[in-house]
Amino acid sequence: MKKDFPRIVVSACLLGEEVRYDGSGKLDPYLVHTMGRFCTFIPLCPECEAGMSVPREPVNLWDDPASPRAVGAESGFDYSRGWRDFAMRRLGELSAEDPWGMVLKSRSPSCGVRVDVHTGCGARKRAGMGIFAAAAKEHLPLIPVESEAGLYNPSRRENFIVRLFAFRRLRELLSGNLSRRDLTLFHSRERLLLMAHSPEVARAAARVVANPATEDISLRHRRYSELYLKCMGMRATRAKNLKAIAFGASQLREGLRGGERAELEDAMERYRLGELPRLAVLTLLYHWARREGHHELLSQHYLNPHPLESRLLSLG
Repeated sequence: MKKDFPRIVVSACLLGEEVRYDGSGKLDPYLVHTMGRFCTFIPLCPECEAGMSVPREPVNLWDDPASPRAVGAESGFDYSRGWRDFAMRRLGELSAEDPWGMVLKSRSPSCGVRVDVHTGCGARKRAGMGIFAAAAKEHLPLIPVESEAGLYNPSRRENFIVRLFAFRRLRELLSGNLSRRDLTLFHSRERLLLMAHSPEVARAAARVVANPATEDISLRHRRYSELYLKCMGMRATRAKNLKAIAFGASQLREGLRGGERAELEDAMERYRLGELPRLAVLTLLYHWARREGHHELLSQHYLNPHPLESRLLSLG
């Protein structure tokens, strides 16, 4: 049912609402007509909701990219304080609505995940984040944020969708009664996924789980969460995915029959060349793990994603 779909905060203009500075909307067809079939959207326009009119003067970001000022292009008025106050208030409200992620308007001074910041006289600019986007990343770190432009990049789109469900699982872990057993079980199911994003950080997370010196369970979970977020924030490239798949396949090496090993190697090579989607290779590996009754592989979220996650990943 729709109520069970991922809830995603979306810049209202991307849904077609006419709230941009020039009074227009910016309906995004992929977001609305493709992802919208499997997601529930929570519309948001930080500039309008902070009290600005439609239409309104353009706003540019100035000075420090880490904490820029939002300055009206015509009036020179500094909107920064009002925008930041609104962001803190609205993010508190949004946390109660339990969103899974955010898709925000690219290049927007409020929503931009990556936006130009004027740092001095002339045309010198540096990359920064819109004021609302930066506040969301800082105060709701378990919620992945992407721009609508990023959804048209296959790698970024896949990474965003995977993080939607991965961060959801982490939030569910942290919302329960913390125990070492639950953390160990969680990591065992996330192992291949973490390897596909960063083998080095995945090993560091494993050490936190296994370290007997950390007696404080809250501290153990906090350290693990930090590493999990760091790892999932790193892009899962084809090369790293292939290493994770190869590691999973090595667990089945004795169970592969006849030409199955060659079939898997061929599928991996076709994935490397971009001729086959990752899910096709994972489905092949999962099929053989199921036949062999390999419970550890069958428990991996990497091989057995949530049905909705699979649907979103297959949309292309």
